[in-house]
Amino acid sequence: MLFVKLLHFSITSFHQFGQTNVNDYLKRVKIMTLNQQKLDVTDRVTGKLENGQIQLYIENEPIGQIKLPEDIKLELEHHYVAEQNKIYQHVSVPDQSEARYTDCDEGGWC
Repeated sequence: MLFVKLLHFSITSFHQFGQTNVNDYLKRVKIMTLNQQKLDVTDRVTGKLENGQIQLYIENEPIGQIKLPEDIKLELEHHYVAEQNKIYQHVSVPDQSEARYTDCDEGGWC
């Protein structure tokens, strides 16, 4: 399609200059063609665990998936755990029941 548009543009431009021999003109015109290549995008691919599969993305564009067997065992770092198709991180948070922090102003002064 791109080739046809370029050819149409070239012929239209040719006729605007008043020349009538299209064959001679086409012999002089260098027509650009596009070649297919493989581009290594491996370092741009990310994966998200969804419904027992790893969905593959480049930026926000889905590009594929890896189907996981049901008996797969995830090996996570010690403060992470996988449960019901979700990954959780164990973190330490302050206890909300400590009364001494309830009357602090917005600047953090108590």
